Amino acid sequence: LCLFSCYSAPPLLCFFFLPCFYHIFNMSRVSLSTYQRKLVAQLIAVTESPPKQAVMCMQDAGWDVSRAVDLYYAYPEKYTGLDMGKVEKAFLSISSDGNAVEVDGILKMCEMLSIDPNSTEMMLFAWKSGAAAVGRFDKKEFTSAMVKLGVDSLKSLGDALSSLSSSIFSDIDSFRDFYSFVFNFIKEDPEHRTVGVAEAIDMWRLLFNGKFGLLDEWLAFVQEHQSRPISKDQWAMLLDFAVQINDDISKYDEDGAWPTLMDEFVEHMQEKMK
Repeated sequence: LCLFSCYSAPPLLCFFFLPCFYHIFNMSRVSLSTYQRKLVAQLIAVTESPPKQAVMCMQDAGWDVSRAVDLYYAYPEKYTGLDMGKVEKAFLSISSDGNAVEVDGILKMCEMLSIDPNSTEMMLFAWKSGAAAVGRFDKKEFTSAMVKLGVDSLKSLGDALSSLSSSIFSDIDSFRDFYSFVFNFIKEDPEHRTVGVAEAIDMWRLLFNGKFGLLDEWLAFVQEHQSRPISKDQWAMLLDFAVQINDDISKYDEDGAWPTLMDEFVEHMQEKMK
């Protein structure tokens, strides 16, 4: 599945709550009520801002989360410490018209970062940008990704994407949000509720490589036995399967709420193991 290298590719927010948010506000040295801490945590969940800056933004917004989100993105230099002039310079260096980064610009960015256009790193960038379609990042999307990743240059972007790619699977809530984004991103039509089998297989191979012990067997099974497109439920439940079952079929609960495709795969594996 070629995501970013040609115009013919089909049109394809990170919300993770921080349950341990109480201790991080010691950094801000601001006395906050429990309610205020919850509001700040909501802002962090949306913007991924550092706690100290999130407190400052909430104070400026009069403790209105919606207004704080608007302020955060309207004045990113104040609340992120990033040089937005550098962010714009990075954008313009790969944008042909000053409005968006199209396929040629994406390929140029990938060459500068020494990453594959169809890599996990590029999917992570798309996720952080909230990109609406494959092969294009408008200025707002590009800037959003840079702000969320905490970088203001393409050089630092490469390091941030590499680090995130290495750590994303260890935070299952973050990975689940990313994984859900990918499903919607690779859909041929935003109105569709499914993705093609070939597209799903390509993405599973990319996202679960080295993380799911039965990945090769699963991909082969789907390729041979699944003729209908992959539903959102099937897509989502594979992550649960990879986390809960991984390569130990004995953990599989046949009475669990698994899609039929999973049941058939387990039966297939059980037959192979006899």
